Amino acid sequence: MVLGALIGACIAGDDVVKGLSQLTGGIAPVALVAFTIAMLPTNAMNLYCGALSTLTIGQTFAPRWSPRAMARTIVVIALALAALLLSVLGKDSFLVNYTNSSVAVVCLVPWTPSTWWTTTGATREYDVASFMRQDGGLYGRVNVAALVCYVFGILIQVPFMSTRCTPARRHRLHGADLSG
Repeated sequence: MVLGALIGACIAGDDVVKGLSQLTGGIAPVALVAFTIAMLPTNAMNLYCGALSTLTIGQTFAPRWSPRAMARTIVVIALALAALLLSVLGKDSFLVNYTNSSVAVVCLVPWTPSTWWTTTGATREYDVASFMRQDGGLYGRVNVAALVCYVFGILIQVPFMSTRCTPARRHRLHGADLSG
């Protein structure tokens, strides 16, 4: 991240690879290969977690289904191809697409406090058995307090978002997004 910030501060224009090449001279190809290799474990973990989440969603709709190796392989390949396709199609407007997708984080941030505030007892421990009960056990089928906290947490962030829909605030904050 430090290298990226330095490159961004030192180069003119939007071509980061060209800027890296100018700053590092002859070792730019080595640096790019190193960055590519360094990204592989992170991308593999993202693909693994995405596959697990996708398979879990599938099992929600088909509880008796137990995905075997072929199903897992198909899901991983489909997710990798979808990511590749989105990358290729969005390459010309990466920063706009990245900024727009980061708005989803606004929905994730309030999740932790909304679940924390609605747990029971002074020790803030979950009643895990209640999660497995058809009627929701201690929490019920819908935890209204948690949903209210969650929606409030999202709404309170809206004035601090930097999107195309908030041009006046974006100008005053020089594009900074303070929502997350």
